[in-house]
Amino acid sequence: MPSIVLMFAGLATLGVCTVRARRLTGWPAWTPLVVTAVGLLAASLYPVDRTVHFVVLGLVWGAAWLLMAYVAYRQPRPVAPPEPRRGLVTP
Repeated sequence: MPSIVLMFAGLATLGVCTVRARRLTGWPAWTPLVVTAVGLLAASLYPVDRTVHFVVLGLVWGAAWLLMAYVAYRQPRPVAPPEPRRGLVTP
């Protein structure tokens, strides 16, 4: 149980930091919070009906994680500046 709470706390922290940092714009910035919300929805269905819980967990929460993976994949990677050549003096 503590690991679930820590996971949701980490996802919520990631979501808030992503929105506040403004490194992502539009809907991609909100995907960590969407994953958190869908995960909380799936976790709240566990005491009601375990079958529904596992269906929501597998289909909906899995799709939310795939969406977050897609957002992370499509972001451009930063390019490091070229290293200066050794032996050459730059003014």
